[in-house]
Amino acid sequence: MHHGEMILYTGITPHEEYPCNPTAYKQVILNSKIEIPCPKPDLEAIIKVVSEVELRTQRYIQTPYDFKVIVEGTVHQTFLYSADVPEQSVHTFHGQVPFCEFLTISNECKKAYLKQNLSTKVFLEDVFVFNQSSRYIEECKMLCIILLNNNC
Repeated sequence: MHHGEMILYTGITPHEEYPCNPTAYKQVILNSKIEIPCPKPDLEAIIKVVSEVELRTQRYIQTPYDFKVIVEGTVHQTFLYSADVPEQSVHTFHGQVPFCEFLTISNECKKAYLKQNLSTKVFLEDVFVFNQSSRYIEECKMLCIILLNNNC
């Protein structure tokens, strides 16, 4: 269980999976409103949220002031819920939330990049459903984007 609620959240990265010495990192909050598809029955309560982060691209850019890595991806989710019908049947629906973020990196990181020694990972730190109605849910997801020097 999570946050003292009856919702089970899976896909949150355990602390032991985070690298000990990231070269750089950034924490990002994604708020989203996800609608239940029309053929599905109305929602009574969310039972479980299963999340998975997909990192699609990373690219580096030089600006007049600094060097950045731009990270793009998607958080894919499956929601298990009880329907607001007398038999309280259980149903699922899916949601996707894209993200695009950047990290400003130091000259030392730039040197590692030029030697092709940098890699990026995205971890799901937290998920929390903070509002729900019969046809949608609102949730907050926290991501941690980490830049690693592969030579360290």
